[in-house]
Amino acid sequence: MTTRDSLRPWLDAAVAVLGLFLPVDCVGCGRPDRALCAACRHALDAMPRRVRLVAGVRLDAAFEYTGLVRTMLLELKLRGRVDLARPLGARFGGLVRAALADAGPGAVLLRVPPSRQG
Repeated sequence: MTTRDSLRPWLDAAVAVLGLFLPVDCVGCGRPDRALCAACRHALDAMPRRVRLVAGVRLDAAFEYTGLVRTMLLELKLRGRVDLARPLGARFGGLVRAALADAGPGAVLLRVPPSRQG
């Protein structure tokens, strides 16, 4: 048994106690005590990346903007749910690292602003 496995009961107990004071439900399915439950996290991890070619420019996105991802992003942007940033950010960070590794001379890496205002 790994250290993480041996700590799991304690972590679950700590989350349950914390949930008494700061209740949270899974943004995907509504289960209590987790911002994103294990089943929804697994579903998120299984979602494909989005790669498109538009006017000769390759556009990479960490996820399709649908379903669970759309809900998570709206919760993060509009309601300040920073507890959802880590599951989204892990994939995004990998995408940025891969893009930088593949970038040739003259490549440009841009972020898409959350609104027209910036």
